[in-house]
Amino acid sequence: MPEEIIRVENVTKSFNGVEVLKDVSFSIYKGEVVAIIGASGGGKSTLLRCLNLLENPDAGHISIHGIHINDKKYDVDKLRTKIGMVFQSFNLFNHLNVLENCILAQVKVLKRKRKEAESIARLNLAKVGLSDRILFKIPQLSGGQKQRAAIARALCMNPEIMLFDEPTSALDPEMTKEVLQAIKLLASEGMTMVIVTHEMEFAHQVATRIIKVDAGHVKE
Repeated sequence: MPEEIIRVENVTKSFNGVEVLKDVSFSIYKGEVVAIIGASGGGKSTLLRCLNLLENPDAGHISIHGIHINDKKYDVDKLRTKIGMVFQSFNLFNHLNVLENCILAQVKVLKRKRKEAESIARLNLAKVGLSDRILFKIPQLSGGQKQRAAIARALCMNPEIMLFDEPTSALDPEMTKEVLQAIKLLASEGMTMVIVTHEMEFAHQVATRIIKVDAGHVKE
């Protein structure tokens, strides 16, 4: 039986008295690519953000390898070295070039030597097809290139799990294809991934399993 990586148990989350997640439960297993789909405002992104505690659940438990990560004693910074996050809006540093974006957290958070960090950055940028853009500043990149740079940056932290929050929503079809290819490559290497998307075709192409969230509930 596949190894369970993440377990979500009876998770509830409200904002300003409005319940966004309602008693949500599911598991994610090693090597799975899980797409979370559903209507806008249904709780998809909130659920994803709860998985790395960018949002704290009001009730319920989230476990990684059986350890409850939303207990107050858990080291959140340690968690975020295990879980890579790729945002809809890229969240790259515009004043740095692509290579420096991929080096910074390695040196600051993982305390890697710069030479090692640069080597790892170059490997991951090559993996997503950006070897020829490493010295470009972020504003010089296309949307698809920015998203692939964000994926490479997350991979540089050697995460066990990758989370994607609507990674193609701001992209045109050709750029979406670029990002899809990068995600498919990670899937072929066995990376465990959770992808929030509203694009059904994208979900069907990349996911091994699809979870539908509607009005705060897991529907199917």
